[in-house]
Amino acid sequence: MEKFFIGLLLAACVTFAVAGYFSAPEKDAGGYVTVDILGVTEDGEGVVMPLGMSVRPGNGKIFVDVSRPLFSPDTQENMRTAVKAAAAAAGKDPGKYDFTFFLGSEDTTVQGPSAGAAMAIGALALLENKHIKRGYYITGKITPDGRIEPVGSVLEKAGALPAGSVLLVPANQSTDTKKVEECSVSTARGYYRTDCRIEYVPVDVEEETGVNIIEVKSLEEAAEIMLE
Repeated sequence: MEKFFIGLLLAACVTFAVAGYFSAPEKDAGGYVTVDILGVTEDGEGVVMPLGMSVRPGNGKIFVDVSRPLFSPDTQENMRTAVKAAAAAAGKDPGKYDFTFFLGSEDTTVQGPSAGAAMAIGALALLENKHIKRGYYITGKITPDGRIEPVGSVLEKAGALPAGSVLLVPANQSTDTKKVEECSVSTARGYYRTDCRIEYVPVDVEEETGVNIIEVKSLEEAAEIMLE
């Protein structure tokens, strides 16, 4: 099973739908939105996966589709954190809504904090009946009060996006480091010897990938850019 390390920090107290695992969020029961989450494979390659989210009147429960991917405890924790941050930004009581999360990708383990901001944007779009602009993405850890905090592998995540798209990143993360390997070959007494040196050099993510990078500090700031 290939693992994708996606940033989704959710809460340990998540309610799972046990009776008949649903294959998709209930699109006809309240609002529905799809938000792309960014991650990195074990091989260091950036990946993009669609996360479906739906909302309906309820009593504060979070449902997670468990029939396909494996959601780690930290991802489950981040779902609740994302909903809490979105509800605060919308001025609504999270205890009056039920959310469903569905990751439409098989053979996947979801873990880490960096999809928290994307999940919060999705939840806010649902609560405010708005849409996520096409070609806009976000990576970052979300806090209950809506702050967007730093995450890793911004360069790799941006590299998985089409050139010309827009990626929102936490403050001071428009630059990242790139692995550069330099090797030289020498000969001595008929033997060849290869010596390699690895360096990590700073790079501008926008210049390196062709993706437009915008730094944001909060969910409200991100929503002004991504939602319509």
